[in-house]
Amino acid sequence: MTKITLEQLAKDLEQLKKRVEYLESQLLTKQDIIEIEEFLRKKDRGELELFSFDEALKELGIDEAEIRKEISKETE
Repeated sequence: MTKITLEQLAKDLEQLKKRVEYLESQLLTKQDIIEIEEFLRKKDRGELELFSFDEALKELGIDEAEIRKEISKETE
């Protein structure tokens, strides 16, 4: 008979928790499915607009120069 220590049991439990968290993160909610279906319907009907990366940044109000500045600060 194999003897199990509390440390090993705690380690196994921690691994199981991580696996459960990962699996939960992979689950789609009903709202996710509705949004995906709506996207696919729009795609099939040709109702989606294609943006370039620069257009998408502008649409989102993101300044590319500011992002580059922040990245260069982080790398220093």
